Amino acid sequence: MQPTLTYELSNLEDTFASLPECHSLETYAWTLLDNELIRIKKSIIRGSLLGHKSASLKAYVQAHQRGIIALMDQALAMSTEPNLHLISKLEELLRYLEDNFPTQFDTDLLIPKLQLNNIRQKLNIEEVENKLRTRGASEALIKVVTSPLVSVFKQVSFNRANYVRLLLVEIDRRCNERNQSNESRLINDQLRDLSYAININSESTVDHFIAAIHLVVSTISTTEGKIEYLSLELKQINQIQVRSGIAYDPNRPDLTTCITTFLMEELTYLERISLNKKRAEISEAFSDFKIKFDISVAQIALLTKLLVETNVISNPNLSQLLQFLGHYSESKKAEKISYASLRTKYYNIEAGTLQSVKQVLQNAMKHLEKV
Repeated sequence: MQPTLTYELSNLEDTFASLPECHSLETYAWTLLDNELIRIKKSIIRGSLLGHKSASLKAYVQAHQRGIIALMDQALAMSTEPNLHLISKLEELLRYLEDNFPTQFDTDLLIPKLQLNNIRQKLNIEEVENKLRTRGASEALIKVVTSPLVSVFKQVSFNRANYVRLLLVEIDRRCNERNQSNESRLINDQLRDLSYAININSESTVDHFIAAIHLVVSTISTTEGKIEYLSLELKQINQIQVRSGIAYDPNRPDLTTCITTFLMEELTYLERISLNKKRAEISEAFSDFKIKFDISVAQIALLTKLLVETNVISNPNLSQLLQFLGHYSESKKAEKISYASLRTKYYNIEAGTLQSVKQVLQNAMKHLEKV
């Protein structure tokens, strides 16, 4: 029989429950506290090795995760030295769960209040913005890359906290990279690429990049020029190395997908306009053009029949072919050939027509021998 998974935080929770409000753990000896936390960690490790189904292990890890967070928040409300010692130990245990059980750890849970307070105390958004301004970054891109930082002043999940830490590291790295040649353009390109690389996929970011693309397109006068710009933009975005599994908002489509989908829709629309324009130009250029035959309608019909039935002409739609010939052809006697007349003579071959076409072909063969 497989051993059952046991919740290991009950003793600590009972100890907290027995304390008066805002009381400390001074009576709870530090040695006993350390020993209890060591026992909890060992028990969790042992429980994870029992080979339980993934669903059971996930529930086991998340139950301890929620319990540890609750204990940390409760201890923070009694902020005396013994309690802060407990919080640091609990935080170590929580970090152990996050590092060693990444697929079971619930990153959508809110982080402990102490961690949230630490992030808020260390974060200076104005300082980050000024660093980027010093490098010559545009105000619009500064707003894009710093907008996720504002979220830490609300409730913050483990996902969002990790994202903010990563974003700060990446911004700081780019601020410290110096390049004297066209530095303003360089930092803007870096921030643009960073937005895609770590998937700042907020609605405002998507709107910003679409508006920026529209602005450039509006300055290009030709459809071909717009297609060329959008194609290059699509290529450049697809070449950016996007970090897997990272998103500002995991519940929204990623930034690359949003912008490339927009670009492809614009390209499809512009290419259709360009194609229709070219077709109209060709149609206009050939509007008065006619193939002038020095033979009758009946002979044109029979020659067409020969070419179709010997697969020299392979158009599958005979009606379209005859309509084309009628529209763009002139016979020896008729300036305009009607589709109905051509079709009738195609299916009804007269003996005289047969003989006259044979003569046409014989003349053609004699000429071919001279070529």
